[in-house]
Amino acid sequence: MARTSPDRYIARVLSRATRKPVGVAFAAGDRHVVTCAHVINTALGLGDERTADEPTGAWIEVEFPFAADSGSRVTRMAHVVRWMPREGLPFEETDVAGLELEAELPPGVEPATLVADDGPCGERRVGAWGPNRDSGPARAGNVVGTLAGAYDAARLQVDVDLRGSFRVQGGYSGGPVWDQGTGQVVGIVQAVPTSGRADDVYVISAATLVRAWPEVLYRPPPNPYRGLSAFTEADAPFFFGRADFVTELVTAVEERPLIVVAGRSGVGKSSVVAAGLVPRLREQGSWAVGSFRPGDDPMTRLIGAVAEAAGLRLPYPIRELQAWQDRLAEGGPAAVARYVGVATGTSRLLLIIDQFEQVFTECGPDQRAALFDVLNRLVAERPRSVRVAVSMRTDFHWLLTEAPEPLGSYAKEHWHHLRPMSAGELHLAVTGPARVAGDVTFADGLAEQICDEFKGRPAELPLLEFTLTRLWELQQGRSLTLRSYRDLGGVNSTLALYAEERFGVLTPAQQEATRRIFTELLQPGDHEIARQIRRIDLRSDDWPTAELLRDARLLAITTAAGGDQIVEVAHEALLRGWRRLADWAALSQDFRVWKAGVIADRQRWESNDREADQLLRGSALAKAVEMVAGHAADCEGVAEYVTLSRLNADRERAERHNPLFQVAASRLARESEAVLHTNVHLALALGVCSLQSAPTAEGEEAVRRALALAGPVHRRLLHGGAVRSAVFSPDGHWVATAGLDRTARVRNAISGADLAWLDLRGPLQSVVFSPDGTKLATADADGSARVWRVCAEADIARLEHKGPVYAVVFSPDGNRIATAGDDGTAQVLGGGLLRLDHDGGPVWSVSFSPDGGTVATAGEDGSARVWDAWSGAELVRVDHGRRVWSVSFSPDGGTVATAGEDGSARLWKTESGAERVRLDHGDVVYSVTFDPGGGRVATACADGVARVWDAATGAELARMDHGAWVWRASFSPDGGRVVSAAVNGSVRVWDAATGREHARVDHGGWVWSAVFSPCGSRVLSASEDGAAWVWEARAGLTTEELITQGLGRLAKNLTEAEWQHHMGPDVPYRRLREDLP
Repeated sequence: MARTSPDRYIARVLSRATRKPVGVAFAAGDRHVVTCAHVINTALGLGDERTADEPTGAWIEVEFPFAADSGSRVTRMAHVVRWMPREGLPFEETDVAGLELEAELPPGVEPATLVADDGPCGERRVGAWGPNRDSGPARAGNVVGTLAGAYDAARLQVDVDLRGSFRVQGGYSGGPVWDQGTGQVVGIVQAVPTSGRADDVYVISAATLVRAWPEVLYRPPPNPYRGLSAFTEADAPFFFGRADFVTELVTAVEERPLIVVAGRSGVGKSSVVAAGLVPRLREQGSWAVGSFRPGDDPMTRLIGAVAEAAGLRLPYPIRELQAWQDRLAEGGPAAVARYVGVATGTSRLLLIIDQFEQVFTECGPDQRAALFDVLNRLVAERPRSVRVAVSMRTDFHWLLTEAPEPLGSYAKEHWHHLRPMSAGELHLAVTGPARVAGDVTFADGLAEQICDEFKGRPAELPLLEFTLTRLWELQQGRSLTLRSYRDLGGVNSTLALYAEERFGVLTPAQQEATRRIFTELLQPGDHEIARQIRRIDLRSDDWPTAELLRDARLLAITTAAGGDQIVEVAHEALLRGWRRLADWAALSQDFRVWKAGVIADRQRWESNDREADQLLRGSALAKAVEMVAGHAADCEGVAEYVTLSRLNADRERAERHNPLFQVAASRLARESEAVLHTNVHLALALGVCSLQSAPTAEGEEAVRRALALAGPVHRRLLHGGAVRSAVFSPDGHWVATAGLDRTARVRNAISGADLAWLDLRGPLQSVVFSPDGTKLATADADGSARVWRVCAEADIARLEHKGPVYAVVFSPDGNRIATAGDDGTAQVLGGGLLRLDHDGGPVWSVSFSPDGGTVATAGEDGSARVWDAWSGAELVRVDHGRRVWSVSFSPDGGTVATAGEDGSARLWKTESGAERVRLDHGDVVYSVTFDPGGGRVATACADGVARVWDAATGAELARMDHGAWVWRASFSPDGGRVVSAAVNGSVRVWDAATGREHARVDHGGWVWSAVFSPCGSRVLSASEDGAAWVWEARAGLTTEELITQGLGRLAKNLTEAEWQHHMGPDVPYRRLREDLP
């Protein structure tokens, strides 16, 4: 480090009576000076020993002999603010005074830096100044010596060199003693021994000075915690808690070419690779390392990472990037590794792809396919010279498993699941960095309290790390205190409070710019997934605010291989932890989703040489025109695209009035219908061509029918075993799933992103949200039912059965749960525990009445019963004669519906048990549910048919044939549709009035449940195949929406032969989608 000149900080303390120096001092801050307490006494004429009255507040004159204006005497008045001969302590051991100047330090004077007195004794050379010495080449009055070590608890001893005429004597007291090598202050002169030996001097140590005046003198060691940033290779000394997992990865590197690390957002995936795996590999061999995030152009970024590994520095020359791209294309990853080795002298190459989920959220199909080609070649050739480490979120891992072979199968078999830390690992991650960075300690119980509070958020390490970062900044001495932790708000509030604090100091214009910037950085459709944007995608006048937010640690700004500046949130934890962002996202959701979509359309248009086929049409164009008109300043980048689309639409509209287009459209619709049941994908393509020729009723119907048979787009939510239960939250934003892998999971209904992951002791049978969506109830085969706070991942209530628990439900007010168990009982928990005995075998189903006053149960003994939900008294018993599978109340509570093994479903009066209607089937009836109005019921039967019945008359209104046992059937929220689930893996959506099929999906095994979302637009199904699917089930799509969905579901383009056969030889061939074969 550069040496600091002592004249920059030396000062003299002047006598109040004579204005002559009586001691020395040093500048310790912009307005602070340190000296000995007894020097202050001398200056005030109080003698050099402790007096009864401390001189705190007294004014002292201080001179700066080496100030820039050396032609005159430079002084400042200062008052005593710190006095450290503490009561009960020897004066000589706490002889410290702190002064605060009335004005800032004069020009040319700078504060000193202190250094702990932990150097080797007998080796550190030090110096000191006397009070009456002037500056000059010889530095007269400069005393030098050797730091001999500690004399007592507060002081050091210096052995002064006995040469020259200068000795430490009266007037030297209070002067700084500095390290000759660095100029840093190690203490202040306090006294010479009473023996009078001039070669020994007592020095009050820097550590004692800091203890005396920590708020001014303490300089904490560099912060070892990373805030919202991931740990990097340089941070490896401070990376704790993942030793076992890193060892697992190191072993994998020796055996496999591709290392896939998957975990929940915030669990530490990036850090474990960069600060764990990379340093370990470097210890064991000669590695070159490059890393990148895919963004929207993964191949360009991959080449940039290779250039980084080869030792190039930004900005990378275009010619060099092209050369690396050619090497990759010609020789694959192995060739690239050879060239990197030649450039760097290393033997192996590691490429890190961080946040790999961006391949699915930000990349187009062509870019994604290009990267998959590279990874497929890596997996197939398995060169020892190169390894690729991928970190990604678990909720996107299933998409990688469906990549082209052999990559998909490889990713399914070879991946490393990074789970939340154990209690011991977490404690080490909290305390280890502080110990290594500077032996900083936690107050008693603080580390344990932090760990306890964090247990409810095990996948939010950035929140923990940010809290520790802020706590470090507020440390007292070398201690992290409980008071500071409480002031910060604890793990759960620190980040949000900090973000609000930083937001609050911005001007109104900057706050509005902050809103625009952050909403651009949110993934459209999901405000808890971040995306990267380029500087050019921001308003130019918002850039200064972006830089302010970077300095405030809320944003990260980096430079990509091509020189673009890339902006992103510091971490996705900010999206979950700062409520203001969620509010902004809700207000701007429509615009954000639209803009992201139209940018993707524009990029596709540009990559296809601006062909007219890629321009906007129909409702998409109308929406774009409306958005550009209302948000002109935010749409500069897409304005040209929208304008050209509008002009093209005007031209096409004029052409469509030609009757020939109407005739062609009708003909194509008929041909679509003709091949529907033999080639659904051809039918879909012909239907789309029909609507693109001219909008007709026949064309719309052709596309609707083809979409129904082709199956809707879905989000696949994986478990490690069969999924027995899946439900939407009351607001439809989340789904909860329960599986035989002993986990219950809560995920975003759109993105699949994890919110909570509950590990239980037994396979799960049922899961349900509370009416307000804040709690979950689970039932498992080990005999437990538990209630959880959705975000806490710790149960808040539980009850036990003596066998598997088959069902659990919340009361309408959410304050109680009811369960059905294999032990022949139902139980009600809330305000006490009720046990409802069925006497004769398992209870299969349980339901609360709409008012919460009664509970209905269905059992193996052939009976269904109604109980008082408060007292447990049995009110009504009805008999099927054989097992009763299902029981439910009508919306008004006046009727109970049951489904039985006797081949019937029955409706009973709740109060009396009198049978109102009997609905006979040809086989076992597994479920019965009411529609929202209570006028109809839907049943699911083992004869392969789902049916809709009139609840008053028992008349069959609609029949829906599955062709296999139907396990569940239920209505949509508006009552217009029915979803049914069968044991053959099929789920179908039907028109409740006509029985006509609207949509279907096919799972790979028994479908245990299928329900509509609260808005009715989606269906959630859970299957034996280890997955729950969220899929679109809307009816009434517009023509443009039908075209869009039809194009989205195409498996391949029409061949030229098919095109000529159906379109005719006079219509030029074109591909419906450029990304399909």
